Amino acid sequence: GGGRRCAVESLRLRGINMAAEDATPIVAIMTRVPSLTVLDLSDNPMLTVAGLRQIADALAHRGCRLRTLRVSGAGRKAINAAADRFSAAVMRNGALLDFTLETTRRRNC
Repeated sequence: GGGRRCAVESLRLRGINMAAEDATPIVAIMTRVPSLTVLDLSDNPMLTVAGLRQIADALAHRGCRLRTLRVSGAGRKAINAAADRFSAAVMRNGALLDFTLETTRRRNC
């Protein structure tokens, strides 16, 4: 029996309170599953600088074929600290067409 290849195309992990340590399995999927073209990590305020940097590094990996990446909800400091890494990764990733990197939005009540 040969190993079957995973054919997941879209992974939406919105609002799951993803933390830095949760980025590790996501990074593995980003770099090892070439069919994955959409990754939505929106509304995850617990993402830290370390987790964001891991995701950015995976985006730059030659095995990453994402066409859409959405990362939002993390704090302004974390986003700012990882922005340079994301900028470099976007330049390296030739497949990426849609990229969103946003901080937590404040709501006025």
